[in-house]
Amino acid sequence: MADLLRGPYQPSEYRHVFIPMTVLRRLDCVLAPHKDRVRVVHDEHLAAHKGKGNADLQAERDTLDDCSDLPFFNVSTLDLAACRRGNVKDNLLKYLRAFYSNVRGLFDQFNLKAHIERIAAADASLALLDRVVATFVAVDLCLAVDGDRVRQGAVRTKVYDPACGTGGMLTVADTRIRALNPKARPMLYGQEWQPET
Repeated sequence: MADLLRGPYQPSEYRHVFIPMTVLRRLDCVLAPHKDRVRVVHDEHLAAHKGKGNADLQAERDTLDDCSDLPFFNVSTLDLAACRRGNVKDNLLKYLRAFYSNVRGLFDQFNLKAHIERIAAADASLALLDRVVATFVAVDLCLAVDGDRVRQGAVRTKVYDPACGTGGMLTVADTRIRALNPKARPMLYGQEWQPET
């Protein structure tokens, strides 16, 4: 990843992309099983509040109430991988706008929109931005390497996240491994060096 950012970013700035993109990918994985249901519920609430002054805000609140298993949601038809189809910059910005306001506020604090635009400006073809997004989407592929081994009975599987933050990706990995093999007992290891995460 550092090789991709070298040029548009100084090494001391890499974290400005690493951290928010890691958070985005973690949220993307957590939301994946809920996206279709949330979108239907949100559309119903938008229709019910149509014509009211705060229709978007009220639909957002009602959706959160009805989908209370998560404290946030995204109503886009896109996920992070789908952002790579077509104009990756426009799709990524559209995907960010479709998050619940509390998550949009988080990404505003990270200034992620400005970093997406900075990476896109460094390469007009958007190939660089596409490779950055692809790197974070590929995080899920880590299980693909050992998926057959886990399915065929490997009960002990080690998962290491060297930038675990709150441990979200470790939780997702644990869930995925146990879905592949209910007898699996993943050993999760994580460390965090940055105080801001």
